[in-house]
Amino acid sequence: MLTKTARGEQNVRDIYKLIGGIQGPRTYHARIATGSALIEYWTCVIQGHAQQGIDVFDLDTQGRVANQTVWLRPWPVTTVLRDAAIAGQLPSLPADFWLLPAAPSRLS
Repeated sequence: MLTKTARGEQNVRDIYKLIGGIQGPRTYHARIATGSALIEYWTCVIQGHAQQGIDVFDLDTQGRVANQTVWLRPWPVTTVLRDAAIAGQLPSLPADFWLLPAAPSRLS
């Protein structure tokens, strides 16, 4: 959903608060822990539409979250979430964090 990586503890807290307020309560269905990752499968409802997600937390050697990747589906509900998040206007996330540039981009 984001086109760039958000960095910094406060930015991450702000994003969690914004997204959590849009998604509402999550129901967790599975949690898998390995030495280097924590994976959670969950569902929620956004504006009456069911959404599924998988959070993958990469852990450092001390067991702290070093990176998080989120997989969301279905796409139409994800766009509802994205549009509501953009409307939330977090100052730390300008438009280029939410929308792709007009020119094609490359994976880095």
